[in-house]
Amino acid sequence: MARKRKNKTVAVSFSITETVTTDVEAEVTVPSWIADDWERLLDWLEANESAWIDEIDPAAACVEERDITEILDVEDTDAEDETD
Repeated sequence: MARKRKNKTVAVSFSITETVTTDVEAEVTVPSWIADDWERLLDWLEANESAWIDEIDPAAACVEERDITEILDVEDTDAEDETD
């Protein structure tokens, strides 16, 4: 005889963290001594986000990874179903 498993419906709130990748093209004015040094240019771009942030196209973003990080709340809706 097959044992019936009970399922329960709940309303759940949770947080997720997404890692998004997008390519950005921006024209920025940088000190001449870093313009040809990609490592220094990368450091400058990270420190001066306001110089290029408006160039991000949200529609071009691609979610690379998604993780559920925290359960915020669970509400029992008192609905139970039996399945085989």
